[in-house]
Amino acid sequence: MQSCLEFLRLGRPSLQYAKSFLGSSNKPVKLAPRSRATIVSRSIHKGRVRVQSAFEGKNVADPDINPGRRRLHAPDEKPPSVGHTSKDRNLLTRYPSEKRPWIDPSKTGTLDKISVWRTIRLGNRPPADLYSPPVVLAKYLDLEDVQEKQAYWREVREILPTESLPTIVLHQLYINSISKGDWDDHDHTFRKSAVIYLTSRNLDTEDVERWAWILSGDTPDQRVERLISVSSDHPTFLLLEILRRHIKLVANLKKLLLYAWNLLEARSLQKSLSPESKAMTARFEQIHDHQFRILISRLLDQSRRIWPVAMLSVANMVPLYVQHLRDSSSPDLHEQAQRIYVRSCNMINYLLPLLALPASIEPLKSMVHNWSAQKVLLNLAGKYDPPLMLEKNSYRAVIRVLTASKKTSRESHAAIHRLRSWPPWRMAQDGMDAQRAPADDFSRAVVALVRSKEAGFRETSFDQRLRILGGQELDGTPTIHTRKVVKFRPKPSYERGEASVESADHAQGHLQQSLDPNAWAARVEATRDVREAWRAFVSFTDRGGKPNQSLFMAMFQKLDSEQARQGRKTTYNAAPGDGKEVLPVLDDNMSDFFKLHSQPPALGVLYQHMLSSGIRPSGQCLGFLVRRARNSTLGINYLRDSGLHPLALQYLTGGQDTRISPSHQPPQKILSTIGDNLLGDFIHLICRFAPRAVLTTSEEFGKYKLKPIQLKKPLPTQWAVQEFERTPYHRLRDPLRQASRLLKNGKVQFRPAWYSLFRGLARRNVVLRMALIGDPQSDALAWKFTVSVLGNFHECGLELDPYGFMIICKTFFKFAEATHDVSEEHRVDLAEGAQILKDEFAKLCRSEALPYGIPTLLHAMKWVVLHSYVRCLGMVGHREEVIAVLEWMFQHREELEQYNMQDRNARTMLKRTLTAVRISCYETEYENKAWELVKQVDTWRWPRETDMELYTGICYPDSDEAAEADEYSEPGEAQ
Repeated sequence: MQSCLEFLRLGRPSLQYAKSFLGSSNKPVKLAPRSRATIVSRSIHKGRVRVQSAFEGKNVADPDINPGRRRLHAPDEKPPSVGHTSKDRNLLTRYPSEKRPWIDPSKTGTLDKISVWRTIRLGNRPPADLYSPPVVLAKYLDLEDVQEKQAYWREVREILPTESLPTIVLHQLYINSISKGDWDDHDHTFRKSAVIYLTSRNLDTEDVERWAWILSGDTPDQRVERLISVSSDHPTFLLLEILRRHIKLVANLKKLLLYAWNLLEARSLQKSLSPESKAMTARFEQIHDHQFRILISRLLDQSRRIWPVAMLSVANMVPLYVQHLRDSSSPDLHEQAQRIYVRSCNMINYLLPLLALPASIEPLKSMVHNWSAQKVLLNLAGKYDPPLMLEKNSYRAVIRVLTASKKTSRESHAAIHRLRSWPPWRMAQDGMDAQRAPADDFSRAVVALVRSKEAGFRETSFDQRLRILGGQELDGTPTIHTRKVVKFRPKPSYERGEASVESADHAQGHLQQSLDPNAWAARVEATRDVREAWRAFVSFTDRGGKPNQSLFMAMFQKLDSEQARQGRKTTYNAAPGDGKEVLPVLDDNMSDFFKLHSQPPALGVLYQHMLSSGIRPSGQCLGFLVRRARNSTLGINYLRDSGLHPLALQYLTGGQDTRISPSHQPPQKILSTIGDNLLGDFIHLICRFAPRAVLTTSEEFGKYKLKPIQLKKPLPTQWAVQEFERTPYHRLRDPLRQASRLLKNGKVQFRPAWYSLFRGLARRNVVLRMALIGDPQSDALAWKFTVSVLGNFHECGLELDPYGFMIICKTFFKFAEATHDVSEEHRVDLAEGAQILKDEFAKLCRSEALPYGIPTLLHAMKWVVLHSYVRCLGMVGHREEVIAVLEWMFQHREELEQYNMQDRNARTMLKRTLTAVRISCYETEYENKAWELVKQVDTWRWPRETDMELYTGICYPDSDEAAEADEYSEPGEAQ
């Protein structure tokens, strides 16, 4: 609640507070009324005018922040990006910042006029840090060939500063790759000057050798382990370089996060350190704004990939750093206070959009961590007086997170009680509902959009998309509040400068009449059934609009969800807009003629219409079509239509020529055209159509296109093979082995691609060998295949997360259920398999309490994962491990309750987990131990006899698979 109140303070009133604060010393101040605020200070420094932008600008006269990147122009003068040709702009970039003419605003006679001052960024200027030592060091480490590294060092050594720690470390890496006899005169001269510089900073060559040894690790995780294993007194650039590469192990990221916190405290808070600590940290510079931004952005990037729950701890670093900035300034110097205020505004406005980026896996469910981290910065902005000002992208970042976040109970209630007519007005249930104002049903995203307009920011076409998804049309009529991750790609700065000269009235009128296909894609998504979506699509084309790929994709998703709804056996009970699932079409009162003309086309027909419009599938649209194709041949056609290289397509499918070796690979340049996401979608597709065995009657063979197994003696029921298609690609007739070859040969680092293969092996009655259909050996073969694939998975440096562990448990349970009492050979395999599960769970459940809000657990463990593991242990009779799991659950009950708060079936899966615990320990000495643990937790309930009967009679062993799939599916993914 506090963060919401502080967020409300950050609107138009905050501009007035800042205006009175910054102008209290009778200095002229100009504040932009809309999208930016530029503070112009009349203090002259070396003949220049200092220009500060409270939102996205920086102090132009401050070389430590961003030297030579901005130019001041008079209000009546057109910016260089407007009214000049590209040739003119290129001429401007030829001159360094020191030679550019500066305009004194006191001589323009326009300071007293009401006008918008804007600073611009020349978008086509080459980066100033192209050959900075950290950048050169990073490029050197990215090179794989030793000869290329040595040649690169000889190329850049003359232009690098010698008095720089990254340059000295780079030279150390170079001389480590050659013998001392091969040193030239430059190496000896550089070494002598480096020793002198190191001595002046109380360092020596042993420190440099240690840093070079850390960066010489073969993998990023090995570099992390080397960094943590030696002294913690390292320069900042070393940490930033290690964070630049993807870390794979969560435990290493946790160590690195603790190291970053300790480094931040040591470098930023030297005033509060003891004299001994000050002498230790004086060898290295303090962390500056630029380094701090890189540190936070890279920590957030690592967290989004493998540990989203750590985003909150990373965000908590910002208040510490901002407070250090304010404490280090003198309150008596008004000009310095202005500079600190601007730097603080720039910091949070840079970081808030980063906290809106979704996690790599389960992005919707991880949005709770994004919102928790953003609230830290919002509270920080409202903490000071005047409050720190937010720019347009910061408001937009908050709205994006709220759009993707789980609905509150109020929002879900409003979505459920809407009429099925269109527009979907709120249906009054009682007298209190009838007295409600329309604003009472606004979603949090719409409320944030209102606050953005109150702060003076004009609504853009992207904001229109967010408004429609948030539940409100541009004219104020309601839509269906739809949960969705909306990505934002800002335009280059010079394009923003050109757009900024439009008048507000003209831009608003243009937006009202525009046919932006992205906004209409949001209208298609913000519907409840396929007919409402198709009506929005047709309305766009009838107005003369040309659909783009985003609009076609939105309609594809609705058509696919309708097909999934027709084949679903269970009802959809969630609120409209919570997922991609659609509701049944209400057409009881419609004539046959209206039904015929309002019926949407089939997905294939609409796809051909997209191709005829000149649009080829690509990106997310291509991935969706491949992943949800009705058969593998159709998915291959989608890849061919996308323009994928024929050799790359042949590599994926194995080709139709049987003479091609399975290990044959095209050149790496061609393989690079297949992205990780696309490869994962293709593997998901072919694993979906792995043949399965079905026990059925002879009358159903022709009805369901089943291929019966030849038997010597006919039986009432017999096994048949369900072949979904007869593909011309012979290697795809054994899709699981083809998927295994692709993953192993390509050393794929994308975990979801491996999980698709694990899921294919975990399905019941999957056919790996025709002769083993109906035999327990088939499930044993599936488990051995899984163990082999798991070994290849670990060889790539990857580790299982809870979702992957749950899939492995399902395969083992299937194996244990079929073979636990068959033969002694299987008992040995079961014991080895159970040990594999124990080892993997030991990696997942490691915990360590650390300061700074760093999460105690390495993974957000869900009840559904623990339930799968417990019943595997119960099947093989490992009751000691069952009690150990229950004790671990009791020890971390608070963290587990918090992690499972987002799941709809959390209480159900907790009940099943405890029931599986009691069944595993039933009538043994361990049952009383389990009961003693359960009764100590108020929110846990010991299972009754009826619960065990219900569990064993209905959901044992696999009727809970639907609940598990629902628990670990992203909201919006059609089952």
